[in-house]
Amino acid sequence: MKQNILIVDDDKDICITLSKILTSKGFIVTIAYNSDAAINEIKNTPIDLVLLDVWLEGSKKDGLELLK
Repeated sequence: MKQNILIVDDDKDICITLSKILTSKGFIVTIAYNSDAAINEIKNTPIDLVLLDVWLEGSKKDGLELLK
């Protein structure tokens, strides 16, 4: 079974690059550019791994708050 990875980062270039690499390795990748989108994905999708940026500029919560 393929594993689901959630990338949470406000930098779209980083998200796209990581997504391409991980998808090519067989992972299912979802991207969230802010804390609200990340929380929504976590509530609605079974996630196996989260790659989380510590500083989420323009987001209600930063990465450390979201981690809690």
